[in-house]
Amino acid sequence: NIVHGAPSNPLHKVVSHTLGSWLSVYQHVPFAAIIPIMGLLSILGVVLFANRMPKCAFIFSGLSITSIIATVGVTLFPFLLPSSSQPNHSLLVWDASSSESTLCIMLVATLIFVPIILLYTAWIYRVLRGKVTDSSIQSNLNSY
Repeated sequence: NIVHGAPSNPLHKVVSHTLGSWLSVYQHVPFAAIIPIMGLLSILGVVLFANRMPKCAFIFSGLSITSIIATVGVTLFPFLLPSSSQPNHSLLVWDASSSESTLCIMLVATLIFVPIILLYTAWIYRVLRGKVTDSSIQSNLNSY
């Protein structure tokens, strides 16, 4: 039984070692294999487009990096930091998540402060708009 309102305790779980368990996600969720395949194909795209179309090669390079990192994340799921010495002390996704009340508080704070930050940024860009020229610096030499 999982109590969703209770604080999580990373030490109250059971983790077991099984041979080949890192790759079991690809047996349970076969379409997850698209991610590593996409990583390999995008590396091939970088090689093919490197001399002819550098912008495409750059896009394929970013896609390959993203796919390779996503492959690690999908393969390790639900582990974030697996422990080799004591598997029960591994950090899982559920151990690292916040409680429902914390998420509600952060939602309210975000709804209040993000518009303030955006308004302040827009105001600063408006106040500091325009080019700085030698004549503008000379005419405002005594202003701080």
